[in-house]
This record gives sequence, structure tokens and C-alpha cells, in this order.
Amino acid sequence: MSTKDQLLAYLKEKKGNWVSGEALSTQLAVSRTAIWKHICKLREEGYGIESSPKKGYLFQKSSDLLLPNEIREGLDTKVFGRRGIVYYSQIDSTNTKAKELAARDAPEGTLVVAEHQKKGRGRKGRTWFSPSQGGIYTSLILKPNIPPSEAPKITMLTAVAVAEALLRLTPCRINIKWPNDILVNGKKIAGILTEMSTEMDAIDYIVVGLGMNVNTPRFPDDIKDTATSILIETGQYFPRVTFIREYL
Repeated sequence: MSTKDQLLAYLKEKKGNWVSGEALSTQLAVSRTAIWKHICKLREEGYGIESSPKKGYLFQKSSDLLLPNEIREGLDTKVFGRRGIVYYSQIDSTNTKAKELAARDAPEGTLVVAEHQKKGRGRKGRTWFSPSQGGIYTSLILKPNIPPSEAPKITMLTAVAVAEALLRLTPCRINIKWPNDILVNGKKIAGILTEMSTEMDAIDYIVVGLGMNVNTPRFPDDIKDTATSILIETGQYFPRVTFIREYL
């Protein structure tokens, strides 16, 4: 664990209490100047940390960025997200990156997440609107021991997992448009893109991509009548990391 990660963990442990720079310096065996530099970096990542010349530092809130540490914290899985979370602030496509990693033998359960996709993809060559920090864009690497003919079941199981997570976490009325769209009030709130690589009659890997509209306040004219988000439906901003943990 890096010094920055240790600092974050310690401040979270002491949440609600001021911690002096001297105490942090002693705890982490680094200089107070180094502590300050890491605090600045954590603030850049969206963490709320108050500072006072006399009191030290006070942890106030976690970041809403889809950072690996935030996803792992409270994650109740054995494989998914446990063997690697690869984070990007911007990427062409999480599915494309996940396939590259899988082809290089990335382990099952590796999760690729991004704040923004420049070339987000849907089924049949469609694009997926992927504004910065407005949604969830993830791709999960799976290596199931099933014949390729059964691979479509993965998409259906993912749709159910997404729908159930939304039902548990939001008041939205959810419907599944089989096999890969999640709807709220007849509008798409999430889509699934499953891609796989096979050798003979065996699956090498499957990549399950998920795009979800979470805190997107509005959509382009060409999709505004067919797309929605949790923010639009509930009028409230939703913590994206919470959904990823629940979905996995």
C-alpha cells in the first residue's frame, strides 16, 4: 500500500476527529511536508479533507470518482474486483481495454473503470453517450468454464444483477428489455455489451461491459426522448461507487 493510500486509510479510521500533522508524520514515518503533498493529491482526487494550522487534518467525505480504493472498500466479492481494478479518467472504450488486458492473461475478475469514454460502444456498432463523471462505465473480465453456446446467458445474468442492484438502491421502477437494456419508465438507463474470444469450442475470455446513466442531468437531442438517468428520475445525485459494489 502506498503512503498516500495509508494516509487515506488512517484519516478514514479517525473520521470525525482531527489528526495532527505530527501524528501522521510519526504514524507513516514520513515528513510533514510529504503528508501535505499527499493531502493535496487526495483533494485533487475529490476527497474532502479540512486542514487547520493548530488542529491538523479532518477527513470529511470520500471521493465520488470511481477510484480502485473506493470500490474495494466494502466490496463483498471473492473474485470480481479483487484481482485488479484498472482506473482511467478518460479512455476510448473500457471494453476495448479489457479485451487487451484479457488477451495478455489478466486474471478473471479484473475490472476496468473509466470516468469518461471517448468512443463508448453499444450493441450492433452503436455508440454509448459517456459524459465525464455522469455515469458508470465498466468492463469485467470473466473466464467461465462453459461452452460458447451458453455465453448469451452471461448477458442475461448481468441484466438481472444490474436490475436487482437498482431496485435495492433506488426507488426507480425497473424493467429489463432482453437481453441487454435496463429501462426506467420506458427509457434506457443502462446497457450491457458482452464480447468474447474463443478457441475451438472453448471460451478464452468474456468481457462484460456496462454503461449506466447515473448523474447525467440531460442528454443530446437525438437520445433525450429514449434515455434517462438516476438523477433525472429521482432528482438526487447518486454515489456511483455504491452501485458498482452492489452490482458486483
